[in-house]
Amino acid sequence: MTLNKQLDLAARIDYGIKKGIVEALQEHYAAGLPIYVLRDGTVAKVPASDIRIKNIPEPLQKN
Repeated sequence: MTLNKQLDLAARIDYGIKKGIVEALQEHYAAGLPIYVLRDGTVAKVPASDIRIKNIPEPLQKN
């Protein structure tokens, strides 16, 4: 596999993971459910009202 194809695949994988996280956060926010995160070595509860969701850019499409 060439370097360009490896980078393209890595970008698509990265996008897919981020998209899955955004979808999970949206579901929790819409349902009013908290999420739990690791903060300073301990588990912290984040209420749904405090969930902030960022837009993620789609990977560049190569023709």
